[in-house]
Amino acid sequence: RALELLDGWGHVELAAWRLTGRGALLARIYHESDLLVAEALCEGMFDGLAPPALAGLLSGCTFEARAGRWREAPRVPKALLVPFGALDALAERLRHDEGAHHLPRTRPVDRGLALAAFQWAGGDRLERVLERAEMAPGDFVRNVKQLVDLLRQLAMVAPVPATADAARSAALGLERGVVAAMAGPLSAGPPSAGAEEEPGAGEGTGSPAKGASAQVSRADQSATGPGGQS
Repeated sequence: RALELLDGWGHVELAAWRLTGRGALLARIYHESDLLVAEALCEGMFDGLAPPALAGLLSGCTFEARAGRWREAPRVPKALLVPFGALDALAERLRHDEGAHHLPRTRPVDRGLALAAFQWAGGDRLERVLERAEMAPGDFVRNVKQLVDLLRQLAMVAPVPATADAARSAALGLERGVVAAMAGPLSAGPPSAGAEEEPGAGEGTGSPAKGASAQVSRADQSATGPGGQS
């Protein structure tokens, strides 16, 4: 079922049993919302955004408010209203398709950290950021570290150089002050940043699509052989 979903979204070609360019990008993203992030990246939803805006938008994929936490709609920077609308629509299409294939659904986009991430990446003071976010310092640091991890992955896989640069700058802008001081493990990521990825290394990490794309990647490499000859 996961392979059928990936085939429909253009990440694999089941008829040829091979991974597409989109699928190869997906295989390099390690996150529970990997398919949503890969699709948004391929659709150019992160392109043209300044680093603070990119941090704010991507936080929609990493942040999840505690049950009952948000009684009102979270505030979002005006610059992100349209991008969040597009990301929401993409997530809903993906969730609908996942449900049709009887697969676990990608969780909805959450705007709860968007304003805080936007302001912190833009250099605002911690006191002001926490006051507006109504978030405990520990929760803020934990969520920002998860966001930094995904931004660094985007910096490595984004096909548009300017987007990769923006992701790198956003990560640097977020990892300062109390976030940098409270060093610790981040969310699940690549086995070693910058290292060559083994076929299927992401299997079992993130969405069911991750394991499925890893299977096709392994099969494709086995079929072509080390030298690329069948």
